[in-house]
Amino acid sequence: MIPFQAVLTPVFLEMHFLHLLNSLIGLALFYTAFNLPFGVYVMRNSFLAVPREIVDAARVDGASATTTLVSVLRPLVLPGIATTTLYAFLFSWTEFLGALTLMTNDGLFTLPVALSNVETGTYGAVNYGLLVAGAVIAMVPCIVVYVALQRYYVRGLVSGALKG
Repeated sequence: MIPFQAVLTPVFLEMHFLHLLNSLIGLALFYTAFNLPFGVYVMRNSFLAVPREIVDAARVDGASATTTLVSVLRPLVLPGIATTTLYAFLFSWTEFLGALTLMTNDGLFTLPVALSNVETGTYGAVNYGLLVAGAVIAMVPCIVVYVALQRYYVRGLVSGALKG
């Protein structure tokens, strides 16, 4: 729960020691490490919201642990999975400081860093029209992911509304 700006220097030193600076694998590990606590928290609360009797009933019916997880629990925790997916994607897609610190190759820059580098001209002059156009284009995948996951939120909200 510590903001990653506070641990950016130790992360940089560790990535340098592991020779993962300026690599997509290192950046993926960085994003995974900082998305994992929130994802675990959301998924824990999603699984705690499922009544224990449903798991017991699946066990009585002879379902294995894997079958119970995939067939019984997965449909019930889909809103939590959608929330975790959305927040992890949005954090990774819009994150600037970590990518700026860990990447130096122009071909590997993430979109926010690349937009910042393209828009900054001579003597720090910024072409705001081009920057805003790039930001609007960068929003398109975020909107697509949100619309794709929206049905899971609606299903989760309506699931408790039926009687029977």
